Amino acid sequence: MKRLLAVLLTTALLLPAVARGGVGESERWYVIEIQGQRSGWMRETTGPDGANIRTAMEMHLEFGRGAMRGQAGIETAFVETPDGEPVEMSMTQRLGDIPNTTTFVFHEDTVEMTATNGGQSFTQTMPRKESDWLTPHAAFADLEARLAAGEKEITQITLTPLTGVAPVRTTLKVLGEENIEVLGRSVPALRTSITTSVLPGSESEQHIDSAGHILRTVQDFGAMKMVVIAADKQLALSELDPPELMASTFVKPRGAQISNPRGAQHATYRLTTSTGKPVPAFTGGAQTAERDGDAVIVTLDLAHEDRTPFLPEHTAPTSMLASDDEVVAQLATRAVTGAGKNPGERAFAMRRFVHRFIASKHLGVGYASASEVARTGEGDCTEHAVLLAAMLRAEGIPSRVMSGLVYTQAFAGAKDVFGYHAWTQAHIRGRWIDLDATLPGESFDAAHIALGASAMNDGELVNALVDIAPVLGTLQIEVVSVE
Repeated sequence: MKRLLAVLLTTALLLPAVARGGVGESERWYVIEIQGQRSGWMRETTGPDGANIRTAMEMHLEFGRGAMRGQAGIETAFVETPDGEPVEMSMTQRLGDIPNTTTFVFHEDTVEMTATNGGQSFTQTMPRKESDWLTPHAAFADLEARLAAGEKEITQITLTPLTGVAPVRTTLKVLGEENIEVLGRSVPALRTSITTSVLPGSESEQHIDSAGHILRTVQDFGAMKMVVIAADKQLALSELDPPELMASTFVKPRGAQISNPRGAQHATYRLTTSTGKPVPAFTGGAQTAERDGDAVIVTLDLAHEDRTPFLPEHTAPTSMLASDDEVVAQLATRAVTGAGKNPGERAFAMRRFVHRFIASKHLGVGYASASEVARTGEGDCTEHAVLLAAMLRAEGIPSRVMSGLVYTQAFAGAKDVFGYHAWTQAHIRGRWIDLDATLPGESFDAAHIALGASAMNDGELVNALVDIAPVLGTLQIEVVSVE
């Protein structure tokens, strides 16, 4: 569910990317509704930054998880010269208690990225790739001019700190003109559709004014709808009524019974969606997946050997997996004391250590980084997954974080359901091994279904989540067999 939260945060900033900016100093406020309930707000500002132009976005969401209520936020900023040359862009995520900030500084031939979390920072220098992408202020001026010229389909390539140095292609199509209710009055608007390379196959409905400013945006995530509406500051910051997001994503399976989920060694599932949208077919670790028409047949076999090689990104520190954090490294050293030199034994020792170390297991944490969890010792499945992944890298073991579902006989008032879940994979002696640090006994079982994997690279968060978003609330699971 917390990965859904990250998708909602970033998508609200990404989808209107062609319709923001503006000339001169300005401030615009928006109300965010999820499932028809006021769940948060968004603010965008444009103004001078010395001799340059600064475009900034800030978004805040609140949500229910069972009986608990949490909140999360994200901020972005882009500084450019008056003639559209990039100077610096940054993103601060508040998915846990400690902010996570990534800054990109543009030089003539390189881009310097600095990630900071929990007082720890690391810097990476990347080559600057020339392309025809536009900075935010330049993109708005381009959009305004093309709308004034009567263009009905406008494609732009932009850069955003949400995706790092990977450009985003966005296409706006003008579908017609109509009046809509905004700020208590009827205003003329252009009805448009928005597609973006970050969310392939997904289309949002958007109303803008004649200059390109956002009036209303609607985006569907499976069975979940998010609406962003122009508002004044007082309305945007008024009391919220956030929806419960966790129980609505539980999946009640059909077919064979799973009488002993934590003892399952082999299982086959058939995955579909109620909307007909494709289900991610992930193969890795103990899981293989094959498409069968509109369905995906998933097979879990704990004896299966996934010999796919690891990549350099599976060993590097990131802001979410700060394996070079002194506290994370100290925990890893403590965990493997007495475990010997066998990397498998050391990985399993770290899994057991993380399960014990996170003594305060609750749903109130947003989406904390490994640095934060190493200092607080609290959270749920995502906190177990990121801390274990970072500790593995600190000990030289490649790792990645898994997104998917796990079967539970009872959780948060529900019985016999699959709930969205996160765990870790480690690359040990040439194969990927699944490790679930939330489990008290064995480390993994065949009652897990993976939908995707992420190295948790900076700027990659959105890409790691987009496959999951369309199936939320629409996923159907048939249990074919469990052994």
